[in-house]
Amino acid sequence: MGEQNKTAKSALRSEMRIRRASIEEGERAFYSEKICAELISFLSSRAPAASHIAVYFASPQEIDLTDFIRKMLKTGKSIFSPRWNGETYLLSQVVSLDERDLRCGPMGIKEPREGNILDPSLIDVWVVPGLAFTAKGMRLGYGGGWYDRLLSKASSESLKVGVAHPFQIVEFLPFEEHDVLLDAVLSV
Repeated sequence: MGEQNKTAKSALRSEMRIRRASIEEGERAFYSEKICAELISFLSSRAPAASHIAVYFASPQEIDLTDFIRKMLKTGKSIFSPRWNGETYLLSQVVSLDERDLRCGPMGIKEPREGNILDPSLIDVWVVPGLAFTAKGMRLGYGGGWYDRLLSKASSESLKVGVAHPFQIVEFLPFEEHDVLLDAVLSV
């Protein structure tokens, strides 16, 4: 990676972390509710037959997908989320949102306690977090490369969607060969 890209990404990550930390809970709840509704509408038109959906459980500053997950489970969709196995993250089935079926992972984020593991190539729709996005689908992650590695194993036919607070949509992001483009970014 070029030193300029590395420096630019680092600076933008710092800026976005600060901006996200300033979001009040009420504002986060408002955006989360609106984006979950938008996501349901978007998927009903773009991927109505999707049966395997990969999601994330939110950190305190991210868009909270709980409403979306609940509604997808009620409609019979198979939901998968990252779960740490001691060496890496695997996609584990979310059987319910009941606390008995979830645990706190090593990053302090909820994850499935147990559940069937699914190969990433079988996911129909990916809903992913990030620190910043462009309208054209570029994504700035947290710097660990986990989602880029996982998304690189996704089927080319799967739909990859980022969800973001409005301020997370930027004009330009440094882009590298290993970065995976998203098909859409939803915000309000």
